Amino acid sequence: MKHSTVYFLALLLLPAFFASAGTDTNFRCASIHNAVKPFIENGVFAGNLSLSQNGKVVCRVSADVSANGYSIQAIKRDAVFPVASLSKPIVASLILKLQEVGALSTKDTLAKHLPHFDAPWADRVTLHHLLSNRSGLANHFALPEWPQGKYQQPIPHDTLLNDIAKVTLQHEPGSHYVYSNLGYLLLGEVVKSVTKASLGESLENVVFAPLGMTHSGLWSDGKDNIVNEYLWGPRGGWKVNTSLNTQVFNGGAGIVSTSDDLHRFVDTLHQGNFLSTQSRAEMFDDETPYGWNIDDKRLATGETLRVHHYNGQLQGYSSFIYYVVDSNISITLLNNTSMGFEHKQLLVENVLDAFLEQGAVLEQDSDNETKSPFLSPSLLLNKALLEQRWDETFDRLSTVSLVQPEQALLVNDLAMQLNWSAHADKAIDLFQWLVKSFPAHEGLKQRLEEACIRTPKAKRCNKPESINVGMQVLPFKDETRHAWRNHLARPMTTHLFYPSGKGNVEQVTLGSSQAPVFNAGHVVKNGTPLSGKYPLVLMSHGTGGSALQMLWLAEALVKQGYVVAAVNHHGNTAIEDIKYPEGFLLWWERAHDLVSVQAKLANSQNWSKLIDHERVAVIGFSLGGYTALSALGGITNKEQFDAYCQKATNDFSCQPQPEFLTVLDAFEKIKNNEQVLASQQRQKKRFLLANVKAGVAIAPAILHAFEPDSMTAIETPTLFLTGTQDTIAPSEPNAIYANALLQQSEVKSIEQAGHYSFLSTCTDFGKATLEDLCHDSEKVTRRDIHDRAIAQILPFLKQYL
Repeated sequence: MKHSTVYFLALLLLPAFFASAGTDTNFRCASIHNAVKPFIENGVFAGNLSLSQNGKVVCRVSADVSANGYSIQAIKRDAVFPVASLSKPIVASLILKLQEVGALSTKDTLAKHLPHFDAPWADRVTLHHLLSNRSGLANHFALPEWPQGKYQQPIPHDTLLNDIAKVTLQHEPGSHYVYSNLGYLLLGEVVKSVTKASLGESLENVVFAPLGMTHSGLWSDGKDNIVNEYLWGPRGGWKVNTSLNTQVFNGGAGIVSTSDDLHRFVDTLHQGNFLSTQSRAEMFDDETPYGWNIDDKRLATGETLRVHHYNGQLQGYSSFIYYVVDSNISITLLNNTSMGFEHKQLLVENVLDAFLEQGAVLEQDSDNETKSPFLSPSLLLNKALLEQRWDETFDRLSTVSLVQPEQALLVNDLAMQLNWSAHADKAIDLFQWLVKSFPAHEGLKQRLEEACIRTPKAKRCNKPESINVGMQVLPFKDETRHAWRNHLARPMTTHLFYPSGKGNVEQVTLGSSQAPVFNAGHVVKNGTPLSGKYPLVLMSHGTGGSALQMLWLAEALVKQGYVVAAVNHHGNTAIEDIKYPEGFLLWWERAHDLVSVQAKLANSQNWSKLIDHERVAVIGFSLGGYTALSALGGITNKEQFDAYCQKATNDFSCQPQPEFLTVLDAFEKIKNNEQVLASQQRQKKRFLLANVKAGVAIAPAILHAFEPDSMTAIETPTLFLTGTQDTIAPSEPNAIYANALLQQSEVKSIEQAGHYSFLSTCTDFGKATLEDLCHDSEKVTRRDIHDRAIAQILPFLKQYL
């Protein structure tokens, strides 16, 4: 193996563990070696990583740093690392042990155990709130003089507690999750109060000694053999960093430990009887876990595994614990070179995949050396920084936009680490690249702006060119069809969104102007279009919705150089005062709307010259997903759908929707009128957009309404985008069913997304009054879900348009 500069002295896979485990484990550990290898070779991981199963460590990887002249001690099995926030599950277990012996209860308030702690909220915040990070108490950055460096130096303990008592709660205790080291510091104070011993002594007596964690303790108590922490040197390589004052972090991030000690803790906590059944249920509650995150990992086979994990970082020290519940597999990672969360999670999950033989097949070169299949710009840039090749490497890589969300997350992860180091200018490089790749992501723009404020002289701190979203409302009508209940032309009010220059950017809200319920997005109304020819995206809203409900996606598309025509479907849209049962049940008229609007734009003197009519895509949400497939050639057979619904047990789209619960009774009264009968004659017509190159169906519904032969005839590449928490239009009877029929399609899932997560973001009033439409998982925000959806849709469209 050849390197121009060697940063790692050792990569050790200890053979003693192979010998006892047999050939199969030997092979799996070799696969783990290859999973870790690119992280080591590119300077991202250094430290100890190990995997245990059923309480026995079976594979280890150890890497050491060589840092431009520094004499570095070897990384050994008993090397002690600060574990940062991994302290929280350990302190949480201490609290639960004290509860088991009656010393306290998690229902107790702070005021009960800390009567002299003079915070106005002490009698409302319970130990449960603190343990689950739901106290409302912010993180340590909220301390009044944190930016001025007051707490980076030792201060009198009473002064620290008085300062915490003055912090204002961010929300009512118990209502929201807010990560807080200060909360765990106060838990440490409770421990001292009830045990009449220091936190370090209580941890030793109740947790460390019983579990045989002989190398663990509080950092502030002066443990020996702690490895150095490294940050990137100003001219390449590494520099030894100065350790923090851990006074603020004691209970939440102040413990030091070893890889073996962490395995003893994690494995015994899950497999032994260290905690009672009741305590374990409290610690691993799905909604309010104590010091753990609870998730499901999806394997390549489609199987899901329940995992408990947690992440920690203090400057250069970084840590991760990961436990697979059903398989009794635990992985511990201790690092001392500023490894960010996304890189740690990717590495640990790659290690698990390798052990379970779920990863990509590894190739071998002519010298019989195994190659890793993993490559990311973030790894290459990390190595380039160490070898003083940043500019040339970044300039080469950034000529291409980041399109894969996984790579973008890793680049953002590296940017965040650089932002906290002496290389904030390079973080700006990365934020600029991310903003260019994902211009609709407001969070990235904010990070770029904050980084530029801190480093105003950075060479790339020029603001990116701004493309505004122009909007005009076009009062299109279809003269070939009548509006419901009269003989006027059918309305097809269309919101056209397009690239626009400077103008008055206005926020668009939905609902009453006095009490809006949704924040739809930002547009320049009637803005002047930027010259050019842009691909056209026709967009269809969901049941009872409106074109503006999908403005979040239209904004992202426009900023990437598309024109979006979003149609309000007559009789089935919130912009009309009346909801017509015909509009809710004669679905095929929607696809007819899209075809008609496309023709109107093609014949428009004003808009035709702005659109590249040879490059067209269609996107729809929910019932709009059905509409999109109909506009790709799907032929509707309502009788077939009715027969399907008589047998379906898990498809909510078979029922009347909340937007019109009495629709069936209302339709019964008009089912034989002239317009309905005329529409029924159009049911099996094939509606097909001209020059359509791609289709996207977001959380699509009623896909069993299509005749299967018409679906198998669709040749247009199609992306199905689903939410893992969608109970309205679940993916199995809808997207997955249709995906099996289409010639060229794929299904992508957005974790934690429900059906209505693909609507606009809700205002506080909306969240209070429209719980069904505004509720999202506590683990993710609706804006995050939108960003993930955009990250899937944009590269798909770029591939085919």
